[in-house]
Amino acid sequence: MNGHTAYIDPVLLERAEAGDKDAQFGLGVTYSVNGDYQAAARWLQKSAEQGEPTACFELAIIYLKLKKYLLAGEWFERAAELGGSEILSEIANTYNFYGEFRLAAEWFEKAAKTGDASAQYMLGKLYEEGKGVTQDAALAKMWYSRADELSVTQTREKVPDKPPDKPPLEPIAKFTPAATAQSPPLYADEQSLVSYTDITRELENELRAGDPEAAYNLAVILENGYSAERNCAKAAKLYEKAAERGLAKAQYALGDLYLRGEGVAKDQEKAAQLFRKAAQQGYVKALNAFAKMLENGGGVPQDRGLAADYYRRAAEHGNSEALASLGVMYQNGLGVAKDVGMAIGFFIKAAELGDARAQYRLANLYYDGHYLNKNLDKAAELYKKAAVQGYTLAQYSLAEMYYTGAGIQKDVAAAAEYYLKAAFAGFNKAQEEIGRIYVKGELGTADIINGSVWLYLSQSQEGIAYAESRLSPEEKLRVLQIMEDFKQKHPSLDQ
Repeated sequence: MNGHTAYIDPVLLERAEAGDKDAQFGLGVTYSVNGDYQAAARWLQKSAEQGEPTACFELAIIYLKLKKYLLAGEWFERAAELGGSEILSEIANTYNFYGEFRLAAEWFEKAAKTGDASAQYMLGKLYEEGKGVTQDAALAKMWYSRADELSVTQTREKVPDKPPDKPPLEPIAKFTPAATAQSPPLYADEQSLVSYTDITRELENELRAGDPEAAYNLAVILENGYSAERNCAKAAKLYEKAAERGLAKAQYALGDLYLRGEGVAKDQEKAAQLFRKAAQQGYVKALNAFAKMLENGGGVPQDRGLAADYYRRAAEHGNSEALASLGVMYQNGLGVAKDVGMAIGFFIKAAELGDARAQYRLANLYYDGHYLNKNLDKAAELYKKAAVQGYTLAQYSLAEMYYTGAGIQKDVAAAAEYYLKAAFAGFNKAQEEIGRIYVKGELGTADIINGSVWLYLSQSQEGIAYAESRLSPEEKLRVLQIMEDFKQKHPSLDQ
């Protein structure tokens, strides 16, 4: 037991005792995240014995935690029999999370042979590092290659879950009309709109038949504006219909709307209630979302210890954000005993999965050299990976390395590029640095006006004084006017 008393929904308990396998599963997950593994195993087994694959999977994890490896293996096998190929990679990721690399490799290979690109990639990584298998560069290359080929094919065929992001803002040297032009619309492909319209018609027919999946899928289309303009209010109503039928992903999606205040009045308490319901069904995104609310005290009383439990549960399913959050908690001793070694382990796992925050934190550790051997090349590599994903702090740190030449070839132009990215995100230090670069003319000709705009935006007293020492009264008025106009067009500059 971890000291937390599990809140048990009396309706859920009544349903579970009446033999409802979904309620039994939800009850088992509730006990699990609160550390009562005996009660969790009891209820999960009741659900598993009724043929629920996710209950088999969760039960196996309980036995893995209790170091009952034979029982864990038996229930994972049962989960795979019932759940099909989709669950193979999850089993592999779980073994990988617990450091059981030999078993992870076995399950990644099973998943890889079904055409799972992520499993092929992870199997390649195990061969590259010699974890659980004999190190073999040729096999690593083969699995990486298969993963790349399959990922390209799947990307071409897959309907996106959400509209693509706007293209990244190109670095600019001056404030020009081109630099402030509006981005193109998210979807300009008329064929995509037509296909979504057809899907919508089919879903509306299924919705009339009372299918909660249809309600959820139609809500996704409306929320993201796939077939028409976004309509979060209608999406919320449809998510609610599906959520009332117990669909975990709909409960999560509706909670997310309440959290953001889109389509419904912003309400953190309702968001937390919905996240909790979905988390009780083992929905990974909800486990992570509810953990965040517990960590920060939004919509529920702050409880960092319980937050760590929920993060851990999501992390066991390979959720990179939860892994990174656990790393931060262990690094700072928040809700758990401080353990930088544990933090590093979580950061490494999350960074490998592409989490930008973990890549940034790990880069800092390599840069500082206090807990890891100082490695500026590795730090720069990780900063760059996070920076490419738009992680502002990493963009600034990488810019600093380029500007000072610390562990990397000095390159003022590259530094300016990354300072600009962070500056446009509203990061004051980056705004000050790019302003000084312009004013000093380090990219060629000095640009006092535009450099001063950035210095004023930075709100740094030293930066503003530096600008004012070089501006005439007329130039200062011009700078202030440009700054106000630009802030209106780019609200992120004034965060």
